[in-house]
Amino acid sequence: MSLKKILFFILTFVSIEGACTEVKLVGNITDPRVKYARIVSFPPVYGLTPISEKLVVRSEVRNQKVYLKFNVDSSTWLQFKISGLTTEIFVVPGDSLDFSVVSVKGRSVVRFSGNKSDRYNLPFLLQEKFVMKERTFKFNEGDSFILYCNKIDRWYSSKVAFIEHFYETKEIPEKFYQYQLREAFYQKVFYILDALAKSNEANVDFNKIFVDQFEQQMLAESYCSRSFMLALVSYYTLLEKRQLGLDNIYLKINSVENKHVRDFMQLNMLSLFIKKSENLTNSNELRKNLLRIRKEIGKESTWFKFVDSFYNDFFLVGNLIPLDVLKKTQLVKLNTKSVISLFDLFVLNKNKGLYIDFWASWCAPCRNDNLLSSESRRSLQNESYVYISISVDNNLKNWERACFEDGVTSNQYVLTDGTQSPLTKYFNIREIPRYLILDNEHVVRDLNAPRPIPDQNNKLINRIREVSRRKQNSN
Repeated sequence: MSLKKILFFILTFVSIEGACTEVKLVGNITDPRVKYARIVSFPPVYGLTPISEKLVVRSEVRNQKVYLKFNVDSSTWLQFKISGLTTEIFVVPGDSLDFSVVSVKGRSVVRFSGNKSDRYNLPFLLQEKFVMKERTFKFNEGDSFILYCNKIDRWYSSKVAFIEHFYETKEIPEKFYQYQLREAFYQKVFYILDALAKSNEANVDFNKIFVDQFEQQMLAESYCSRSFMLALVSYYTLLEKRQLGLDNIYLKINSVENKHVRDFMQLNMLSLFIKKSENLTNSNELRKNLLRIRKEIGKESTWFKFVDSFYNDFFLVGNLIPLDVLKKTQLVKLNTKSVISLFDLFVLNKNKGLYIDFWASWCAPCRNDNLLSSESRRSLQNESYVYISISVDNNLKNWERACFEDGVTSNQYVLTDGTQSPLTKYFNIREIPRYLILDNEHVVRDLNAPRPIPDQNNKLINRIREVSRRKQNSN
């Protein structure tokens, strides 16, 4: 290693330990499509929506400038989101850099300048150079597994060579360099294990060698990244295809030494199988693992709130809303301004399936769904389902105005207690829009139903029919 690089690492270490905690990123925006930029902390957990992320900072573009200022106690991975781009950046306390966003052939291109800018630029360069090729890595049944693996190997070798060359010619920390190599490895694992789960052609020896290689890396891992999460998901899916069983999968990952990583792996296992399970209430193996992991993971864990969320959701599906919640939840009806309990509203809709929409006048995605919901409203009516909109607005005038502006005035209600209502607390409504499906006996069947917009209408109606079919079969 050169003297220059050694000195760079020493100075980097000193700056990390002794610098202020503020980070400043100043952007020069010439791409007219960019309206704002934000930095978020997002747990790489399978199946969580982007709304589960924790906002670090968000800033509007004004006069082609955007200022992102925030504090971090130690070096950390965050996500930089701008103009449809989402890239992980390695942030160190005291960082102060400029960046630019320009439009190149219809794509937004981000470049950082200033001291330590190489550390910020590498993820964007990797995305620009390799992401289009990665989008072609789709393995279908009947494809040649060997040819597919050869293509992945060429891509992987090219990506590793690019990272290594960047490390040798630029000033980036060893820790950051090793992280990028691991990310490339886990991306390769994801693509190949996903193909292994679909292929009947795959060589048994190759299958065992590759899976063993991943398991060795997995047992020694100390980072929890998005690529590692995707590799885990494909790994769990492959083990499930081999009919290994959740208990055996749990035993495998329970031998991981690093507790933070072990908790992370258990959480992703739960999330994957909970979302894949066809009947949560009858899945004893899932229930047993969920109870065990919730107990073992510990409230001090980074992942506890997500495990707790799965735990709550798991035991809500397949059950009626408790009577005290129904009676204590008070709603104001649009137009009449009369107050009605959720219990009485359910009585009015006896023997009808319910599609419940939680929204608010200040929620832009909610308003957009309102404007696009006419087709789904008709489809739900044809399925004997009632579309009920429940707003969490605190300002009744804003709620009323939004209903008329969006043209959605039928079955519109607002909670008298807003986000503090017994209903929102019971369902742990942390983000909106949120859609629920209740069957004709008002048993909860789906806590995250498809949205009422044209490109999800077929998915929504298929879900409604699936609920009806399962209910008939159970009877």
